[in-house]
Amino acid sequence: MFSLGRSIRLGSTVTALLLVTACSAGNRSAETLAAPVHLAAVPAAEYAFPSAWAGDYTFQWSAADGIDLTGPESTVVRALAESKRLSLSVGDRLAYPGYSQAVSQVGWLHIPDGGSYPAGAREGDWQLRWAGTFLARILQVDPNDHGFTAAYCLDFGNVAESDDGGKSYHWRPTREDGETARGWVRWLNVTAPHGESQATSMPTDTGGPVHRAPRFNVFDGWTVTDAWGPSPQREADTAEADGCTQWTQSNPHAEPPIVTSAEGREPVTPPVAQPPAPGWPVT
Repeated sequence: MFSLGRSIRLGSTVTALLLVTACSAGNRSAETLAAPVHLAAVPAAEYAFPSAWAGDYTFQWSAADGIDLTGPESTVVRALAESKRLSLSVGDRLAYPGYSQAVSQVGWLHIPDGGSYPAGAREGDWQLRWAGTFLARILQVDPNDHGFTAAYCLDFGNVAESDDGGKSYHWRPTREDGETARGWVRWLNVTAPHGESQATSMPTDTGGPVHRAPRFNVFDGWTVTDAWGPSPQREADTAEADGCTQWTQSNPHAEPPIVTSAEGREPVTPPVAQPPAPGWPVT
């Protein structure tokens, strides 16, 4: 959670101090004197999507028949999928309010401040960005006595990626054997205290503008106990994996159907982010 204005003021103060220090530092290198940008945590009600550090991208969601996108379980799935993607750029602690605590039992969902690229980057030195709109679909939600299990699918075909902090963008390489995109599927096990749902249900039509990120803790009371994908781990997962592929291949895409590794390094004009759907209501 960030306060951009506070970060900028802090960065300006630190920079000024470093410039004064540099005058007497003699042969110190600029790299030694450079100060990383530090993002400040804010209350959930003040949270805003950190596009300056993650890129200008949105999510547009759909769901299989019978699944309410604004129901308690679906709300958690959407927030988790969006937070997971965001954490790759900024770290899990600085993703949506409550995300880091909700995934505390799943080690590979923990991403350090600064994101996952490059590995070991200091806070403020991360480089991974996206531009465009992720198409996403909830494939399955099965409530149980302890919470629910779910599966969701991400389609990257309308999103360009940057690994240099947004200076340039390129399409993600796909398979080079002529296959079309398969989509990216995740499975989740989620529990709630005493099996009672704590998530907030939201109306499908908010009747007004929406935020790109929630300004409340969607995960309050929920804990992710297991997560896996994109490869199935159970026989029952095969149906969701096939459904993800079929849905992804039926979607219109901005990127070419096949992008080789070499073509994936060629700069492209990043696609424009479309309005989020259903997004997060302005309270």
